[in-house]
Amino acid sequence: MSRRIRRGAGCVLLSLVCLALPITWAAAQHGGKAEGREVRFARGKTSATYQDRVSGSVEVEYELKAEKGQELIVRLVSDRPASAFVKVQGPNSKPLEISCLAASRDLAKQLGLPSEASCFESDQQKLRRNGQTWSVNLPESGAYALSVYKPNGELAVSTYTLTIIVRPSDKETGSALSTIGSASLDVAMRKFIAVLKSRDVEGFFCFSRVRSSFMRTIH
Repeated sequence: MSRRIRRGAGCVLLSLVCLALPITWAAAQHGGKAEGREVRFARGKTSATYQDRVSGSVEVEYELKAEKGQELIVRLVSDRPASAFVKVQGPNSKPLEISCLAASRDLAKQLGLPSEASCFESDQQKLRRNGQTWSVNLPESGAYALSVYKPNGELAVSTYTLTIIVRPSDKETGSALSTIGSASLDVAMRKFIAVLKSRDVEGFFCFSRVRSSFMRTIH
C-alpha cells in the first residue's frame, strides 16, 4: 500500500511541474528582458547594425564595452514611426540621458547616417525612412546596456534596425593625429636629407614649398 501511495504522490508532483513549465515560459515572454547580445565591431570599424523585433513589455538588450569620453551614437529605424525606442544604462545600471543628434551633412555622411540626422521629424515618411538618432558622451569606462523597448508595453510587434556607433574621444583622436604628423614629418626629413646629399637645388626648393604647406596643415 505504501508503495502505491508514494508512486501516486510522485505522479502528482510530476504533473504539477509539467503544468508549471508553460506558465513560467509564458511569463518570461510577457515581461523582463531578452538575453543580452554582445556588440562587436568588425576590425577597423566603429559601428555595427542589427535587425530584430520587439513586442509587449519584453526588451531587447545589447551589451557594449566602451571607454570614458567616447561618444555613443544610436540610430533606430522601425517599421512604424516611433513604435520602438532605445534607452542606455551605464556600468552602474544608472540610466543615461541621451540627446537628439542634429549631425551636420558632412558628419552624417561620414557616419553613414541620414543627412542632418535628428530624432524629431514631423514628416512621417522621413521618420519611417530615417528613424531617430541619439547621442551621449560616456561618463566612464565599462559595460553599457542598450535596450530597445515598446512605449507603454504595446503588444503589437515592431521590426527595427539598430545602428550603434562609437566615436573616439578627443584625446584618442589627438593622439592618432599626432602619430600621423610625426610619421609624416619623419618621412619629410628623410627626403630633405636625401636632397642635401644629392645637391639637387631644384629638389631643395620643391621640398621647401611642400614642407611649408605641410607645416601649415598640421598647425
